[in-house]
Amino acid sequence: MNHFTISDIENLTGIKAHTLRIWEHRYGVCNGKRKDSGHRYYDDEDLKKMLRLSILYKNGFKISKLAGLSDLELRKLASVYDKGCFHENYIEQLMLAAQAFDFEHFEKLLRIYIEQLGFEKSVIEVFYPFLEKMGMYWLTDKAMPAQEHFSSNLIQKSMMVAIDELHVPVLRADKKILLFTPKGEAHEIPLLFMQYLFKQHGKATVYMGAEVELSSIEFYCRHKKVTHLYFHLITHLNNIDLKTYLAELSDKAPGTKIIVSGPALKDVAEQLPHGIKYLRSLQELLTFAKAN
Repeated sequence: MNHFTISDIENLTGIKAHTLRIWEHRYGVCNGKRKDSGHRYYDDEDLKKMLRLSILYKNGFKISKLAGLSDLELRKLASVYDKGCFHENYIEQLMLAAQAFDFEHFEKLLRIYIEQLGFEKSVIEVFYPFLEKMGMYWLTDKAMPAQEHFSSNLIQKSMMVAIDELHVPVLRADKKILLFTPKGEAHEIPLLFMQYLFKQHGKATVYMGAEVELSSIEFYCRHKKVTHLYFHLITHLNNIDLKTYLAELSDKAPGTKIIVSGPALKDVAEQLPHGIKYLRSLQELLTFAKAN
């Protein structure tokens, strides 16, 4: 059970602490708990309720009306409005923590979001939009590369923890997927997400990580049974011809099925070598991960 201060609640909801105190005294909304020392704190359920109140308040509902709703009524009403306000606020809090290089706060936010939304939803609706926004800040000189690296490394760490905590039996031992990024592609977060999804759905996997040489793929496939190769490509491999690379990959790992995704492949999707499966969208990625 997490414990939050009123400052934490302020940061996570976007509602000023002064306003929260007025709500508490005037409407009896979420009074929190007290430690033996007398210091006030809020737990996970308090945070959930305050997040729902903030969502609805920012969408025009009066706090005087919201205070009279039951927890169930509040949950149902907030579910209609949550994405726009709720996740935008989450992304903004991550931006502030990243820009301040606040390691502890950034990690705490990641843990909270995963607990509140679940891992898959956190990645799709918070982490990916945050990284996209951070990338835009970097391109427009509003953020330093160091801040982007700081954020990416902490998100990768949280994803690795989530993968390690998955305890799902392998359902198809006759299939094994090797995940990697080619030399020149350092972005590992989409690969980690697919590793999580494959493992969640009982797939046997081998995770080789980022910037793997073709010779390493060839060596592994020669000595161990692999049925599928998967990589996600964001960059353009330092101008290496993708069709040539994929042809070489097929030659180095004969008999394996090659699955690819990522924006760098979009322009050559119609010209890929025969037998290469290109997953064009997030929905196709999710569907493929869940398929038998």
